[in-house]
Amino acid sequence: MADKAVLLARALSQLPDRSLLGFSHQFELHHGAAYTWRLWGAAYLLCDGCSEEEFANFRASLISCGPALYQAALDDPNVLSEVGWLRSELCSSLYHSAVTDALEQRFGRVPASEFPCPLEPSGQAWEEETLPQLYPRLKPLAGSTRRPWWQRWLR
Repeated sequence: MADKAVLLARALSQLPDRSLLGFSHQFELHHGAAYTWRLWGAAYLLCDGCSEEEFANFRASLISCGPALYQAALDDPNVLSEVGWLRSELCSSLYHSAVTDALEQRFGRVPASEFPCPLEPSGQAWEEETLPQLYPRLKPLAGSTRRPWWQRWLR
């Protein structure tokens, strides 16, 4: 993930202003479209817990995998069982940071979004105990913990 984020940052730094803004708009559009309870449930299972910030990073990481996996995951999050991720890659902030950093370096700030993320995820909310039935092929990834998400910050 780190190498991919570095390559993205380099590529974005070489784009003309209009193309950089176009990339940013497409990223925001897809990031917001992936803000669903269904996908959050899959991320929660894979990461053995998933805060709102981690879910934002998860969606950015999913976008970085390309349109085929992105769309497949939106259609059926169980396909994520076929991806060989580590938890540290899946919830990495590097990809999202590459986009925002490129905008800040070019324009001195991140321009206002034309596609702001919805206030709430779309779809049907889930209960944690129902997730294994909803996503029978998904299991926690290597590096996941069995502690509540807020305890992961404690060493």
